[in-house]
This record gives sequence, C-alpha cells and structure tokens, in this order.
Amino acid sequence: MDVTEIFDKIAPHIPEKIFPDFIKLICMYEEQQDKQKISSLDFKSVPPPNLRFHVTGRPFLDFFLKSGNMTAQNLENALQQVGKNFDSFDNILEFGCGCGRLTIWLQEYLKSKNYYGTDIDAEAISWCKNNLGFGTFDVNSANPPLSYASDKFDLIYSYSVFTHLDEEHQFSWLDELKRITKTDGIVMLTIRGEEDHEKQYWTDEDKEQLKKYGFLFRHSNLWSGFFPSWYQTAFHTKDYVMNNFSKYFEVLQYIPKGSRRIGQDIIILRKQ
Repeated sequence: MDVTEIFDKIAPHIPEKIFPDFIKLICMYEEQQDKQKISSLDFKSVPPPNLRFHVTGRPFLDFFLKSGNMTAQNLENALQQVGKNFDSFDNILEFGCGCGRLTIWLQEYLKSKNYYGTDIDAEAISWCKNNLGFGTFDVNSANPPLSYASDKFDLIYSYSVFTHLDEEHQFSWLDELKRITKTDGIVMLTIRGEEDHEKQYWTDEDKEQLKKYGFLFRHSNLWSGFFPSWYQTAFHTKDYVMNNFSKYFEVLQYIPKGSRRIGQDIIILRKQ
C-alpha cells in the first residue's frame, strides 16, 4: 500500500475540526519530499503541496503528475471520438485550471493557441502566471459572469469542477459557458458517474435521492474548511446529464470513466 492509498483510508476519518491542521502537517512533510524529486522531473517547477491538495484532494507529487497526465490523455482521446483534437481549436479556455495539473501536460498544444485559464483559487492562478510562461490566467468569482466576450472560445474544457458544484451554481455556469462559446464550439465537462457511485458509503436516504433526482450533493470534510458550502462533492447519473445539460448544449458524447482507469465520466457538448 503506497502513501496515497494510506492517506485515502485515513483522511475520511479525521475529525472535520482538525482536518485543516492534518493537511498542513502532511503538506510540510511533502515539501521535504519534493526537494528530492523535483530535480529529476522534466518540468522546471511544480506547484507546492497545498495547491496540489486543492485540485486533487491529495498533496502528493506523484499522484498530481500521474493523474494530470492520464486526464490529459483522457481528454485528447475524448476529442478524437468527435473527430477533433486540441490542434483543431484556436481559442481555448480551461474553466477551473487550478495550479496547472492539466496545463503542464497539454502545453505542447496550448503554447501555440490563444489559451486562457481561469479559477476561483487566486493562489493557484498566481502560481500559473509566475511559472507556466504562456497563456492568460484570470481569477473568477463564485458566480458568473466571466470577463470574456460572448462567442469567444471554440473549445472550453473543465475537469473536476462540476463534480463539486451544487445545482444552482451548476446551472448558472452552464449558462455562462454557453454565452462565451462560439456557435459549433465544443465544451468538455466531467462528472462523477455511476462507477464512482458504487464506491461510496451512502445512507439509504442518499441512495434514494440519487435514484429519484439523478443528482446528489454532499458535504465532505476533505473540502469543508478549504472551500465554500456550494463547492463540495456532487454526483450525477447519465440520465440527469442527458436531460439537463441538453437544455444548454447539444450532447455529442457521454464517455463513462474517461475511457481510462483514472478519470471521471466525460461529457462532450456542442453549442448550436
């Protein structure tokens, strides 16, 4: 059992009141470990453990890099299913770019594009501005609008953002992403779908709500104390996505688990 697996077993049982202190201690330990690892990497720099925790729920460098690489491949493979790739687009937005977990793996494509990244995490955006050397990075508010003009982007992708939004914010942001997407533009979003549902330890009430409504929003001590109450953990069913996301976009593809072991269900949408 590696350190990530141990952390995953321990973390859910840490009392919410002391969870931030627990994470702080783990991050201090990881900073020391980073010094031994970073010199062997191809990247000039990587974000610190606390920022890695914000985007993965874990502060560990190996997991940050592995999951980012696999997710970037997932997104590339997903675009191929609709006859596209990252080179097919000129104006690209990563909605919820965090501290560049995907950006560092996709930079070969993105450097030659009009690439924008936005996130609610000001510290993460500052890291991107100071370390990535390309693109335009912005801090967004909890609610729309974004600062971009209407019909600006021909590709928007967003990994593990709608997995955290409550319904009100989810629908508000779908409407805003539609506003800034060009006609025939592509939007890729991810959710925690049915394969993830099977791994959860839910109450009968939670199970009934998901079955009845197709959507379940739960608070977690992993996020409480770090993020606001509307940004916690969200679960969707495929039927819910098809019935609700289609009010904003045409649903081109629903890809369970991103076609890879590490990943979330990918939804490919098109603005009509």
